[in-house]
Amino acid sequence: GAPTNIILSKNTPTLSTNPQVYKIDTRAGYAIDTANYKDFIIFNVGVRYDDYSINSANNAASQRAKFGLTSYNAGLVIKPAEEISLYTAFATSADPVGDEVDATASAYGGLAPTQPTSQIFGPQKAKAYEAGVKWSLFDDHVLATAAAFRTDVTNARETAPANLPGYTSGQIYAKAAYRVTGLDFGITGNITDDWSIQSDLVVMTPKVTRSIVPTDVGLQLANIAPQSFNLLTKYMMQEWLAVGGQALYGSQIKGGSLLSANGGVAYPNTPYATMIPSYWRFDVFAETVVTKNILVRLNVTNIFNKTYYNALYQSAVPFVQIAPGRAVYLTAEVKL
Repeated sequence: GAPTNIILSKNTPTLSTNPQVYKIDTRAGYAIDTANYKDFIIFNVGVRYDDYSINSANNAASQRAKFGLTSYNAGLVIKPAEEISLYTAFATSADPVGDEVDATASAYGGLAPTQPTSQIFGPQKAKAYEAGVKWSLFDDHVLATAAAFRTDVTNARETAPANLPGYTSGQIYAKAAYRVTGLDFGITGNITDDWSIQSDLVVMTPKVTRSIVPTDVGLQLANIAPQSFNLLTKYMMQEWLAVGGQALYGSQIKGGSLLSANGGVAYPNTPYATMIPSYWRFDVFAETVVTKNILVRLNVTNIFNKTYYNALYQSAVPFVQIAPGRAVYLTAEVKL
């Protein structure tokens, strides 16, 4: 029958006469083991196998893809002292075509029944490496963390520009690769019995390492902020009253065509990037305990009404999403 009409409209929604129907069948198995030597050295290793099958069809055509995906992970923790953990980890993953069933076109990683010439069947694969330290401070009241990480992605999708010899303009190819390296610093816990904080700083370098477009190699990966920061703090003024605030920072984001921050420039023209600027945003809040079962909270987000942007989409006509301006929320939590 017709779907439930919850749209404020005089027209009743109806099913398409040519719907796109997905059928997905997955089977998976995994094994993981952990070895512990006197709580000084802890080692874990695991393997997982996924059998993934997807069929996409409409009244005109159909496509089918099937994958056998094996992924691994391993980690090593060394504790030179009870409050310190040194660790390193490695993991692989795979992203099969069609795993986003709302992506009906091959350009977005979907399995498209009517696009056999541009369809990509190989999964996108990733390898991730991380090493870091976790340090519990002030009698376990504060946890400080620091980590270095690197992610390598292969078989990434990219769009062929016009004038590129040997490739069809506008077609999607899975011949690209990119690498993200960075550092992550975090701190969370209670500075005093009444004052708590949670903060994180990420600095990274996202670069294209392989591309069918020679001028794209070495460019920044599109739509990723290389630096980000957040700080959330809360202070108990009384047993029944707490106040706090939050600071958020996002660095400049460069746009591009599916992969590289090249602004969609046609080869062999010199690449340049469309971009959205960096921003700071500040929020404040207060919460009060009315009774043991009722908590009232007042939030003011973007208190300075800063104009900034959530996302940049590169297309024939690039566009951005404007983030919300100042907003005030009054909420009550009631425990029954």
